[in-house]
Amino acid sequence: MSKGGVLTAEEALETGANLAKKAGKGIAKSASDTAKAATSQLGISQTTDQSTQDFVKDLYGAGKKNPQAGGDSSSNPAQSPTQPVPSDTESPKSPEEQQKLAEVRTKLQKRHDEFYYEPLVNPKGEKPEERPAEKVEKEKQEEMIDLQEKKKKEVPVLVQKNQQRVEKFPGGGG
Repeated sequence: MSKGGVLTAEEALETGANLAKKAGKGIAKSASDTAKAATSQLGISQTTDQSTQDFVKDLYGAGKKNPQAGGDSSSNPAQSPTQPVPSDTESPKSPEEQQKLAEVRTKLQKRHDEFYYEPLVNPKGEKPEERPAEKVEKEKQEEMIDLQEKKKKEVPVLVQKNQQRVEKFPGGGG
C-alpha cells in the first residue's frame, strides 16, 4: 500500500489478478469435487485420463489411424468412425445406372420441394395473422359500410310521413 492506505493502479491490478486466479481454481476444484461425488453416488466407474483422451481422439481425430489406440476399437467398424464403412450407394459403373440415379435424384428433389420446402416457405392455406390495430380498423370500416347500406335502403322522411299520414277528421269529405 502507498501513502494514506490508497492502492496504486499496479497494486490493484495485481491484487485483482490474484483474486481471479484463486476464484478460478476454487470453482474448478468444487466442480470436479461435485462431479466425483455424483459419479460415486451413481456407481459409475471413473475412467482414466489416458483412456478418455484415446476415446476422444478416436471420435474427433483426423482420418489417420492413431498408433496409441487400442486394438479393440479399431477392429470394430461400428466403434471407429475414422474407418470408412462400405455402402450400397457407391457410384454406379455403367452409364445406364448413372442416368437412372440422376433421374431418381431429380424426382426426389422435386418431391422434396413440392411436399416439404414449398409448404414450409409459402404456406397456401394460412393467412398471415392480423395485428390487433388493423383488426379493429377493419371492423370499423365494415360497420361504416353496413350503416351506409342501411341508409340507402331507408325511405326518405317526407315519403315516410306521407305514407303514415292519417286524416285529422276521418269520414268527413272535403
